[in-house]
Amino acid sequence: MSHSLKSKMNKELSVKNVLILASQVPFSSGGAEVLIGDLVKEIRERGHNVDVLSLPFLIKNNQDLLLQISQWRQLDLSEVGGRRVDLVIATKFPTYFANHPNKIVWMIHQHRQAYDLYGTRYGDFDTDVGDEAVRQAILNADRTALGESKKVFTISDNVSGRLKDFLGVESEALEPPIPSKSFIPSSVNLQITKGNSILVIGRLCSSKRIELILRSLPEIDRKLNLVIVGTEDEPGVESFLRSEIEKHDLQDRVEFKGRVDDSCLIDLYSQCFCVFYGSYDEDYGYVTFEAAKFKKPIVTTSDSGHVKDTVKKFNSGLIAEPDVKSIASAVNLLLNDSDTYHRLAENDQLVQPNSNWQEIIEKFLSD
Repeated sequence: MSHSLKSKMNKELSVKNVLILASQVPFSSGGAEVLIGDLVKEIRERGHNVDVLSLPFLIKNNQDLLLQISQWRQLDLSEVGGRRVDLVIATKFPTYFANHPNKIVWMIHQHRQAYDLYGTRYGDFDTDVGDEAVRQAILNADRTALGESKKVFTISDNVSGRLKDFLGVESEALEPPIPSKSFIPSSVNLQITKGNSILVIGRLCSSKRIELILRSLPEIDRKLNLVIVGTEDEPGVESFLRSEIEKHDLQDRVEFKGRVDDSCLIDLYSQCFCVFYGSYDEDYGYVTFEAAKFKKPIVTTSDSGHVKDTVKKFNSGLIAEPDVKSIASAVNLLLNDSDTYHRLAENDQLVQPNSNWQEIIEKFLSD
């Protein structure tokens, strides 16, 4: 056998067919979809064949969660269309129930309503017998599906902590890099600038707790207004937020931008004063890392999960209690104490995920 033919055969053998598993609520998108898009790009750029298999996440009641598990469990992805699948990468509930002999998990999150959100105002499980049976079925099914996976990774220490605390499952946290296609300033050496807006970015849903900054706004210096970027992800949330604006007479200080393109988002980051991110027990929080690229301090809350952990680790913002006075005091401190503002903004250059794409892909594709 010639050397060139042998090299060609070795190269063909090293090329893997990879399926990334996704589950998405129709008409809704967020960080998970961005992460999956970048993962596809990074694997493809390294010469492998990769595609996304996605099923819609359609839930009318908690019983439907078991149907979702069953639908994924019935999938045998060892071979698709006559082509061998070498690896599947599951991402979030319920994708990891699919069958494959070489299945790994990069856990974005489980069905949090059955775990850390259970018993909180963000959960949707009642304490009746029917709901509790469904919840226990999810926990037991998760243990089985994660236990049969060859490797379990997560997107943050926060998600890994939940797996350990609730299920006793060990995992390795690999924080995804910020999106490669966007949110990059035009100049690496950005000057620290102070705009006149507090920027909020994210899906409009109850767990993002945008009402916290809305209710704090009357206590914040009128030099600052509020800009909200994102679209409604739960029925009635935007109407509720607008009612809060009217209740506190904030019509002249709040602007809803809806969904914006990357160019507009770069401008909003560049021109804002600071970023507020008060999501409850956040899994990861791209915004934390994006804001740092623009040297904008973050104001977050003591119960914001990985956002709080990142801010604390790099000292890149202020951590307030999740109440009006504490949040308002934090924002006013940034406004009135220039030394603190500049110190936090300078620390932003230290903010980096704990992993890079080369490391992530190597861990995923290694035998």
